[in-house]
This record gives sequence, structure tokens and C-alpha cells, in this order.
Amino acid sequence: MTFYVNFGPLPPTPAPTMPPANKFRLSLTTDSYPSETAWTLYQTAPSNLLIASKAAGSYAANTLYNENYFLGAGSYRFNLTDTYGDGISPGTYTLTLGSTLLKSGGVFTFLDSTSFTVVGTAQPITSKPVSAKPVTAKPVTSKP
Repeated sequence: MTFYVNFGPLPPTPAPTMPPANKFRLSLTTDSYPSETAWTLYQTAPSNLLIASKAAGSYAANTLYNENYFLGAGSYRFNLTDTYGDGISPGTYTLTLGSTLLKSGGVFTFLDSTSFTVVGTAQPITSKPVSAKPVTAKPVTSKP
């Protein structure tokens, strides 16, 4: 009788990582009328791509929310909208990229738009794929 040794599955591939400078953060404190507040984050170059968004009515009143996204190199535009046209004051928002403050405020009418650029890696940094090397096991013969 011949047996073959199975060493089990390969370990999982590590999760992708991004440099801290590529971390985009929205800190939003809503006003008393959060049903009027919505936002979008678009990559505008090298492609036109919706990265993330929240529709009007997604938030509760007078509450702090933090949204975090890791972005690859490119140009981006963040749009904060208020359907009534009175901004989010006394609520506020802050946009940061890594440790850099991009914008803060809350006083606007229908739209507050911020454009910014992320430099560095074009794509999210990923670990090298784990390649399985064939394992040769000698057959084990049992004695009757």
C-alpha cells in the first residue's frame, strides 16, 4: 500500500497595504437637518470613477461620522451638497489626506467642492503573490 503526504493548504496572502499618506479621511458632524446632506468622492484622473458616496438621508442629526479611504495616485474631487441650500452649519466637516488638511468648513450654499491630487503609487500596494513550490514526498509503504 502506498501513501502520499499532504502538507495542507498554503497560508493566506497578506492583505494589501497603503502608505499612510494615501489615507483620505472625511470627518463630518451633521447639522439638525441631515436629510439634506450628501457627498461624493470621484477620481477625475487618470479615469473618471466614483470612489464613494453617501446619499441624502444617510445620517442622523448632530452626529459625528468618520469615513476613511485609501487612494491610489491620481486627481480627485470631493463634493459636499445640501439640498436646501443652507450648508451644514452649525455642523462641520474636515477633509485630510494623510496628515495634510485639505479643507474644513460647513458654511456654504448648495455645493462645496474640493479638488486634490494624490502622488506616489499608481495602484494600491499589494504583497507579492505567494507561489506554491511543488513538494515532493517519498511514498510510505506499510508492512502487512
